[in-house]
Amino acid sequence: LGLSAGAVATMDRSVAKKLVLHIPALHPQNGSIVELSVNVQTAALLGIGLLYMGSAHRRTVEVLLGEIGNAPMSALCGPFHRKSFALSAGIALGMLLLGKGRTVFGLEDLQVEDVLFNYIRGLTRNKTHKQ
Repeated sequence: LGLSAGAVATMDRSVAKKLVLHIPALHPQNGSIVELSVNVQTAALLGIGLLYMGSAHRRTVEVLLGEIGNAPMSALCGPFHRKSFALSAGIALGMLLLGKGRTVFGLEDLQVEDVLFNYIRGLTRNKTHKQ
């Protein structure tokens, strides 16, 4: 988190690589499974938000939007951890889209506002199943 604070809005690759290690959603699908503390995952999400602030980086927006609706990948995840994880993903998403307005060129198909509204209503991302 400190490295990200020192590199706000720079998208510094060396800092990003360190943060990605702590966010399982950004690991390769066939990669090894590593047990990470929910607190570490939460801090890494906030770090990504700081690092990519205002960039509207598509892949990162996709991952953060998905992480808001997913539980953290940890065996020690309780309701408090779930809420803090979702909150940090939401704050990070807000930082990525900071100052971009309602429509961002290249992100229209993600329907960010609709997905967030469905999360508020208790629906999953695809709008058909309850969580």
